[in-house]
Amino acid sequence: CVILMTGYASLEMAQKAIKEGVFDYLTKPIDPVGLKKTLVKALEKQKLVLENKQLMKDLDHKNKELRKLDELKPKFLSMVTHELRTPLSAIKGYGGFLIKERKGPLNDEQKRMVRIIDNEADHLNNLIGDLLDLTRIEAGKMKMEKMDISITDVIDRAVARTRPMVEARGIEYVVDVESNLPVTYADPGRIEQVVTNLITNAMKHTPKDGKLTVRVKKIDEQLEVAIMDTGEWIPPDELDNIFNRFYQVEGSSAKRGGLGLGLAIVKEILQMHKGQIYAESDGVGQGATFRFTLPIVTGLAVTQPQPALAL
Repeated sequence: CVILMTGYASLEMAQKAIKEGVFDYLTKPIDPVGLKKTLVKALEKQKLVLENKQLMKDLDHKNKELRKLDELKPKFLSMVTHELRTPLSAIKGYGGFLIKERKGPLNDEQKRMVRIIDNEADHLNNLIGDLLDLTRIEAGKMKMEKMDISITDVIDRAVARTRPMVEARGIEYVVDVESNLPVTYADPGRIEQVVTNLITNAMKHTPKDGKLTVRVKKIDEQLEVAIMDTGEWIPPDELDNIFNRFYQVEGSSAKRGGLGLGLAIVKEILQMHKGQIYAESDGVGQGATFRFTLPIVTGLAVTQPQPALAL
């Protein structure tokens, strides 16, 4: 810290001193008491400057360590998920043999236990799939095979896949798709993943004798898909957070069933298709609605008229 002491005080000198970064500006004759106070302040400032430099150095070191860990995370997750799938494939395979009773008949209790093993293996496989998708997204390596597709075909496949699970829980399943919908340019497998994920999510939050509705319609130059349920609601202060990674709604009965990645992955996939997603919930006991949109490919039409679904 520089302290300027001069017998030729002037405005010009003061301005120059400030410009040069002088800590303090004293005019002669110098008061010893005032000089001492200035020196004490200068030393305090110098101490703070040195401490700040050390803190910045420590912070830079920590940031480098964090960047290194961040670079290792996708590799670690990818390795772990692939290693988990190897024994999981064996569990599914041998479980399938038991379910089909290829190694001998099973009694009712044994069948029930084997079905539990098979269902939990499927659940674990879905969790592993979410982790793999997350690593691909973070690495910028999630592949998209886009083409002109019919959203009706995608909905048909997602409904066929989820119908047994939904109806097994005693939930009414309603599908309402407008006829003659235009095509959209998208990856059919990824959009089916989005729809299936949202239907499964709604099913988890809907009680027995509840209702789950899938509705598709054209709005302006977009296709809108809405998945509505009559189960738990989503508090207003949670609506902005549910699409965050690893986030789960507090108090949700389905919270224990996943990692909180499903909706985050859905949002990422839709953003890659220039689509949007948002959630609505009107109140306790009135369920929730998830809507997502996809842009319509201008000038293209479905080759064969498709009737509206009302199942």
